[in-house]
Amino acid sequence: MFSPYLDEPFEKAREAGEIPEHVLKGGFWSSLTDAGEATYMNMVYMRGKDPTSVWDLTAAEIEGRQQAMWALAALKKYTPGFENAKLRTFASSVGVRESRKIIADYILTGDDVQNEARFEDSVGIFPEFLDIFNLAIIPTTGRYFQIPYRLLVPLKVENLLMAGRCVAGIKYRMRRHGR
Repeated sequence: MFSPYLDEPFEKAREAGEIPEHVLKGGFWSSLTDAGEATYMNMVYMRGKDPTSVWDLTAAEIEGRQQAMWALAALKKYTPGFENAKLRTFASSVGVRESRKIIADYILTGDDVQNEARFEDSVGIFPEFLDIFNLAIIPTTGRYFQIPYRLLVPLKVENLLMAGRCVAGIKYRMRRHGR
């Protein structure tokens, strides 16, 4: 199956001294248009920023745009098919992940995702899809896990349900058994 994950052009650019060692470890892209535009790229990762600080978010915006330019240059130089690629636009703002999580009646685990967890109080399903730093499992197998109601219920706030990236879950650690 085609993998949209790239890391080799960034390794080559680092070895050539064209990008700093700490940035652009790899990322994903979708496709190139006939005009040579990458329709979607997710290659910039920053750690150590406080998403509740306007100063850190501003620094992340600046650093993220610089990393995007380094990524484009590395792709153009080291990836066949990207020689004429151009950047049409940046994302409107930096995307924040793993910043705030609720403490709920249940904490979703990596094992729940990987082992297709089923729950008595299920309110929905989600495909086995992981998109975390240097790992992606694309939902092409039909595998899924259930979402338990108690995952959405904060422990210390009454009459409130939460959904989205803030739901209670621990960081996923990939086990090494064939994946």
